[in-house]
This record gives sequence, C-alpha cells and structure tokens, in this order.
Amino acid sequence: MRARLAAEHDTWVSSGRAGWKDEVVRIGHMGPVPVDEVLACVEALAAVTGPSEPAPRPERFTRRVVARADELGPDWDALCSHTGATLFQHRPFLQAYEAHPVAAVTATRYVQIADDDGPAAAAPLYRQADPLGLLGLEPGQEALLSAMWHCPDTRVLTRGPAALDALLSAVAGQADELGCPLWGFVNVEADAPAVGLLVERGLHLRTLVPRWQFLTTDHPDPETYLAGLRRPVRHELRRQLRRAAERGVRTVEHGPDHPRLTELLRLVAATAGRAGSPRYYDPDRLAAMLRRVGPSCRLLEVVAEDGETLGVGVCFREHDRLQYWAAGYVRDRPDLTFSPYWVLWWAVLELLWSSGAKLAECGRLNERFKTRMGLRPKPLVALMSRP
Repeated sequence: MRARLAAEHDTWVSSGRAGWKDEVVRIGHMGPVPVDEVLACVEALAAVTGPSEPAPRPERFTRRVVARADELGPDWDALCSHTGATLFQHRPFLQAYEAHPVAAVTATRYVQIADDDGPAAAAPLYRQADPLGLLGLEPGQEALLSAMWHCPDTRVLTRGPAALDALLSAVAGQADELGCPLWGFVNVEADAPAVGLLVERGLHLRTLVPRWQFLTTDHPDPETYLAGLRRPVRHELRRQLRRAAERGVRTVEHGPDHPRLTELLRLVAATAGRAGSPRYYDPDRLAAMLRRVGPSCRLLEVVAEDGETLGVGVCFREHDRLQYWAAGYVRDRPDLTFSPYWVLWWAVLELLWSSGAKLAECGRLNERFKTRMGLRPKPLVALMSRP
C-alpha cells in the first residue's frame, strides 16, 4: 500500500502513534493537493485496504399531522414507551386534555414522523400562552409548545438524530401555519440527551424552575424517612401530624368519579391563585379532564372532624411512579393548630409506599418545603426557536 500510494500520488504513509499504532494510517503530501488528487488517493487507499462497504441508504421519512388525539394509533404510545415518556404524553391523557384543556389552548396538532421501520419521532403541540411567566411572553402572546404546560416532564419523542431533524422541520412548519413565530419544547430535563442535540440544531436554551422528586431508594419506609430528616424537621412533622390527629382529621382517597370533584378542585385553583398563577387551573375543566383520564387518577382529601375539606391532592398512578400533580389547602386560619399541607404530604407518602412505586414526582415550586422534606430537584429547561 505504501509503495503504490507513493508511486501514484506522491504521498508518504506511516502508522499512527502510541495507542493508535495499529488502528490509524497517516497519509501526507508536501504542498497543496488538487481535490481530484485527494479523491483519487482515497479511492486507491480503499482499494488496497479492503472491499468497499455499500453506501448507507439515505433516510426517508414520512410526515403525518393531525388535529385530534383520537386520530392517533397505538404506534404513538409505542414511541412514548420507547423514549420513557410519562402518562402526560400518552394517548389517554392527550385525549382528555384536548377535550377539556385545563388552561387556554387555541390550537392543537400532533406531528408524527415515520420511516420504513415504523414510528421514528413525534410531538404533541399546543398553541398556548405562558401562564407561569417563564418564557417572557407578552400579554396575549402565544407560542407553539410541546408538550402542554401541565406536563412537568416532557420527553423529546425521537429514535435518533435524523428523525429529530425531520421532526423539527415539521414543528417549524406547523408554527408557520398557525402564526406562531416562537415554538419549542418546555419542561425538558436539563441533562436529557436531546437537549444537546436541540442546541446543536439552533434552538435556544432557557432555564426553568425545577421539578422535585422523592425516591424510595432514599426513603424506603416511614421509619427510614423520619430518621433521615433533620431533627427540627422531623419533630415539626410529627407535631403537625399529632395535632391533626387530636382534632379528628382524617385522609380519604377518591377516584375521579367522586360526586364532589369540582368542589374539591376549587381549593386547588384557589391555592394556585395564591401562588401567583390564577389562571393555571379551571376547576370545571379540570374535573372533566380527570374524569376522562380515568382510574389512574387518585384524589387525596384531608377532612376535618366536621366534614370540612382542608386539603386536596391530585395524583396519577403509573407502573413505576406516583405523580403528585396538584394540591390545594386551607391556610392562615387561626382556628387551625396544624397545617393541612403537611398532613397532605404525609398522605402522599403513604400512598407512594403502599403502591410499591419507585418514586414520586412532586411538581414545581415550593422549594423550601420540598428541600426540608428530603426531595431532590430535577432541573428543567425550555428549548425555543429564538431567545
């Protein structure tokens, strides 16, 4: 090989160095080399080093866009399972949210990318505002986002970089059609592999507030959990639970068919309003959506001795996790000697431990309480078409 390349192309050939000695061939030439000569040298090298591999066939993708989740098939859920997506991107939740959007959504699209092997990428898209004020949108301004804001854990549904390119092209096209100059993905885990791929493709990174996780590997049972808390926190939690028990407070679990569902959810909406997001939950729409989601939805109600509702937690059960998705509670009442929020937290933990799930996803915000209670932050980002 060395003699042939030197004679025909005036080059020198040597092996690599050190650890690359047996794997790398270095080819050199003094002075500029015409492009044709470079290509001829490459062909000559290939001829003497082994048979040529067939050129990879170009990726060919088909695109499908529908406006209704009812038009999606089982292949959508198969891709969600492949990418580890939570229930918020599977068809049952998408169908429920589309039928009863909890926050204002002015258009919905579902993009699917497929190749010869089947589904390769997908994205549920929602033209919506920014109810949490995290993207810096002006009042009345909307963006085309995947997924909906109420999804705290968005997975970029793709099997590889080539499919991702096709997906981004399709999403950008839908944004143009719907009149949205801004589009992107929100609530993506900051360390997800897709983040780097999206930044490489020109999307702009924006840091969002983290979501919080409670891992049963850290806290496998009540005794271990309590022992691991800082002493002042442990004493305060026990004090809160003891005072609630002395007042005859109990916790009841309901399904979404509960006759007082809408009434319970008004407390959730009021709590979101106190936190600065008065339009984040519409109680009537939320009740209708939870009924459509079905039995994976569980509600925890903190009930006073006289029957008054003091706290409400909305959860979703998945095979390996519990989604503690929303909460509402009574506060700043001089007649209450305990916090219903602390009682509700303990009820969520009991539901988690009894379910055998590996972790509880505990939403965003309220960082001080969640830090004290031993939760771990999971940083989230948005990846947007422009800064």
